[in-house]
Amino acid sequence: MCWLAVALISVVGTLISDNLTDNMGVLLETSTTVFAIVLAVVSVARYRSEHTLSIHSVDTTRRESFYWLAVLFAFALATSAGDLVERGKAPGCRSGSGSLPAVANWAPSLSSWPSGFRRPGSSGTNCGSRSGC
Repeated sequence: MCWLAVALISVVGTLISDNLTDNMGVLLETSTTVFAIVLAVVSVARYRSEHTLSIHSVDTTRRESFYWLAVLFAFALATSAGDLVERGKAPGCRSGSGSLPAVANWAPSLSSWPSGFRRPGSSGTNCGSRSGC
């Protein structure tokens, strides 16, 4: 059931972004900025209210509400920012450069390095010099 909710939220976030740009004439620069600010506001509000941003402690209705708002605006932000980059309107980007798909493919693996996944070419242990690993 959770994955269905994620899929639906992702579609809604994408539709919000696309409708603002395509049907209401909002500039991609504007929607990207606004969604980034809203996502930051949701995060700050959650931290002030719950004293955590951990996804491992989404165990109350309030925390779940903050979580789904963050997911919604993250998808909307990703759609706006991705369209901005792919349409060549972002600073330093060419139209159709393919840079966003490349980043999207590598970002999850890069972000997992600190959490214990082995880096290519590493020694095979993730515990450094600690004994008993």
